Amino acid sequence: DAVGAYPDRVLLEYDGPNSNLQTTWGKDWEPWGPKLSTDIGKAPVFVDRGDPFAVDFNTGDFTTDDAWHDLDLSGIVPEGAKAILFYLHIAGDVVDSRAIFKTKGKLWDRTSGQAVVQVSNMDLIGDYVVAVGADRKLQYKIANITWLVIFFTVKGWWF
Repeated sequence: DAVGAYPDRVLLEYDGPNSNLQTTWGKDWEPWGPKLSTDIGKAPVFVDRGDPFAVDFNTGDFTTDDAWHDLDLSGIVPEGAKAILFYLHIAGDVVDSRAIFKTKGKLWDRTSGQAVVQVSNMDLIGDYVVAVGADRKLQYKIANITWLVIFFTVKGWWF
């Protein structure tokens, strides 16, 4: 027979008596048991950034030559973040032109956030999720066309 272990039931350490636990007659209650880890197996936590005063990056901040470039988010995203949620607003003059944002160092751009011009000069607005590494940098590749607008704003992150 196999024995299954649940991550939140692993015995990790004993933290001693808990002075906050008392019986109805006022005596301290000693659990005499191990302290269970409450971090193992927890779902990632999303942190809402709040209301930034302006977009983080706009059209003039991006190199639009259809080549990969770094986008440093370390001034916005805190250390330890695993992924970000960002707002992207684009409008370009050539149908099927793309703005792609991916985790720095990933080779396959299909695991990225991509916005594609569907109609010439029509706004496309969306929210995208992309993983970030310890350096908190993304890479982007934006088509070499005339862009009416490119707005990029970090909305929050996951730890």
